[in-house]
Amino acid sequence: MSGGAAGQAMHRHDAVTLNASIQSTSQSPSTSTSTSASSSASPGTNTNAAAAAAREEWRAAYTAELSGMLATPAASFHESAARLSHLVRSGLLRFTDLRDAPDKFFEAHRLLVEQGFEQGPGFSIRFTVQFNLFAGTVLELGGASHLAQLEEMQREGTLGCFALTERLAGVNSGLVVQTTAEWHPRRGQFLLSTPHDGACKNWISQGLTATKAVVMADLLVGGTSKGPHAFLIDLRVNGQPAPGVVLGDMGEKTTGNDLDNAWIRFDDKWLDRSTLLDRYCDVAADDTYRPIGGERLSNMELIGQRLFTGRVAVAQGAHEFRRRLFRKTRAYTDAKACWAPGGDMTHMLSAIPQLRALYTAAAAQDARMSAYLGAVEAALCDVLRRGARPGAPLVEAVAAAKVTAVDQAIDLCHRLRQEVGSYALMSGTGFEHTDFLQCCKFAEGDSRILMMKVARDRLRQFAKAKRYTKGTLPAGGVSPREAAAAAALAGALAESAAHEMSPVEAWEEHWEKAAAEAAAAAALAGALAESAAHEMSPVEAWEEHWEKAYALAGVVIEGIITKWVGPASAFASASAAAPAVVSKL
Repeated sequence: MSGGAAGQAMHRHDAVTLNASIQSTSQSPSTSTSTSASSSASPGTNTNAAAAAAREEWRAAYTAELSGMLATPAASFHESAARLSHLVRSGLLRFTDLRDAPDKFFEAHRLLVEQGFEQGPGFSIRFTVQFNLFAGTVLELGGASHLAQLEEMQREGTLGCFALTERLAGVNSGLVVQTTAEWHPRRGQFLLSTPHDGACKNWISQGLTATKAVVMADLLVGGTSKGPHAFLIDLRVNGQPAPGVVLGDMGEKTTGNDLDNAWIRFDDKWLDRSTLLDRYCDVAADDTYRPIGGERLSNMELIGQRLFTGRVAVAQGAHEFRRRLFRKTRAYTDAKACWAPGGDMTHMLSAIPQLRALYTAAAAQDARMSAYLGAVEAALCDVLRRGARPGAPLVEAVAAAKVTAVDQAIDLCHRLRQEVGSYALMSGTGFEHTDFLQCCKFAEGDSRILMMKVARDRLRQFAKAKRYTKGTLPAGGVSPREAAAAAALAGALAESAAHEMSPVEAWEEHWEKAAAEAAAAAALAGALAESAAHEMSPVEAWEEHWEKAYALAGVVIEGIITKWVGPASAFASASAAAPAVVSKL
């Protein structure tokens, strides 16, 4: 990253948070040691040095554990599950680190993707399910008794799964669940049921080997739905499916078969009242439901906290996979000789123009995406450590990270495959695991759904600006579209001013972005209005104009990344063209 781009980035959103996080978690051991040894060292500096040394010691131990564990592929998903159970028992990463040291969780996941590249994506997916979705949801929603259970599960290496998606309510559903948990006050229990085949839990990672499960079900109290709620249940007892639990295998996949994926049906399974994760709600014996605490967030909104961390982890996983594939392939093409005219001169494959151009483009995108993911992670970690909720700008930035990192990885890895011939067909090159990126696209919130939400939110902002003009030409002959662009630009400039950017810097940053966003929003709004004039329903209109919605989302997402780390052009210098490797035969 160039000095100018770095300087701009520190003035972006959450710059103070990012600086504080980097200073507290990323200081190098050598710098910390030399500083603490000086006569003017402060207690804070000594603390930072000790923390850096402790992190380096942990990193070495954790990497060594992974290296030994992943030295050979798991022979079955049972063996893979046993490996994770051992890692959980080791305590090298605590379930509570997601709350107390989230940066350690993210680093642990990145190291795992790097160490396990040769083995495929199965174990890394298993890891995020266990630590983020399963344990993280218990941390977020559980009461004191559930947190005590979580500690016991850590000691015993107990595995869990996260049962949310269903056959008729998958990643494109907007987190709808049809599994029910009906409260029966006379028994003081919940009846967990799968009302029809479409409500079977589907594609539940680690579902065939987990002992526990966090199950999302529609809570019914007094015959009234209270919406999706989380229950911590026994999925197995003494190694066998618990009473009322029916399990099935989703079948063989194109990659990641060391990970078990299950479908689950609940045949009138009775649950004790204590299984409800009750930090924010309770069901009383008199058949009444009551929220707990001042916040009035739905359980789905609270579960969304885990999806935020999961989206960053997925983005980092896809990004790291792409980087590893490019590094390994580049090592091959640097050494692969190709005949060329000119006597005894031979070019290496890396020198072929189209491949050289691809490596150059990939290096620039790598530098920018690495900077962006680091900034978003730091801001999210700060929020998690404070026990706060991410604000709308950070939520949008997380979505942009997930969508863009995954799409870039899919695009670049596909283009790389086209340029290296039969090498991409060989086992052990990494290309056999590229379907991992397909998993990343729909994991933790399908990328298309996230883009639709971004487009919807921007369209609402545009509608507010249009109402301001009342659909007429304001004074001075400015059209509503121009007024909308001006409103978008004014908002962007005001936000830049709040971050102490000069007017010149703010104008340079936002003029093009605001105009592009307003134009895309206007195009979508106009198309929807035309459909409404033809008596189409809102759903039909959105389906008719989905391409314009994704176009708007793409413009917005690019604007978000530019706002955080600068434009793509600022990273061009980070990627020098691959040298034309020539050797004498």
